[in-house]
Amino acid sequence: MEKHHEEAIQRLIERFQDDPRYPALIISGSVAHGSASPASDIDILLVASDEEYQRLAAAHQLVQIWTEGCDWPGGYYDVKIINHRFLIDAADHGSEPIRYALHGAYPTYSHLPGLPALIQSIASYPEHERERKMAAYYAQVQLYRSYFIHTATDHNNLYLLHHTANNLVLFAGRLLLAYNRVLFPCHKWLLDTVARLNQKPENFIELAEALLRNPSIENAHAFGTSLDAFHDWNMSYDEALNRFVEDDEWGWFTRRPALTDW
Repeated sequence: MEKHHEEAIQRLIERFQDDPRYPALIISGSVAHGSASPASDIDILLVASDEEYQRLAAAHQLVQIWTEGCDWPGGYYDVKIINHRFLIDAADHGSEPIRYALHGAYPTYSHLPGLPALIQSIASYPEHERERKMAAYYAQVQLYRSYFIHTATDHNNLYLLHHTANNLVLFAGRLLLAYNRVLFPCHKWLLDTVARLNQKPENFIELAEALLRNPSIENAHAFGTSLDAFHDWNMSYDEALNRFVEDDEWGWFTRRPALTDW
């Protein structure tokens, strides 16, 4: 860890550790992952009491940027204020981006029993959801590579065409991440993360980039065929259609995170 990051974190500990409104402070992001550059900001999850959390939520102040205490050029704390229930729910049914965000995270101080173990459980791959996720993602691939790419092309609908290409790459990428039991970090790092997977179709990244640059029926077919050659996903079109409607059009009814982040 850079010395100026360490000193900035110590300033936060001194500021909050004896404040009963804030029973824990967690470091996440690149500093916690060990990938921070000297110019990196510091990602903070500040755990508030339920009363303090509700007060800040009502004022829309749960996300804040603080520069005071950061003495390097452009430095700042990227602060997100949560409560203990947030962490408990994240362990139970949190999205993959929030699980990834807690990977390597650690409390600088805590008055909450069992917090390190709770953080570790959040950052683990949700094995109990894996099979359901792969089915959901493959169903999306099936519909976008067949119905939507043809509909967009036939109607010369450029919006739908690019939407289809983006979602094909997204859900194929999510499918391969789940197959490898690797968390989805965020859209920004999707293809970089997929590129590092041990198990994936040959030339997958090249086929994905070709589809994104030129969203055509031919490129969608080549992209989808590479997935099918890699693994038998064992799903008929009728099943894919039903799963697509359940997860996409009726997703609000399931009350789980949006399929793009789940």
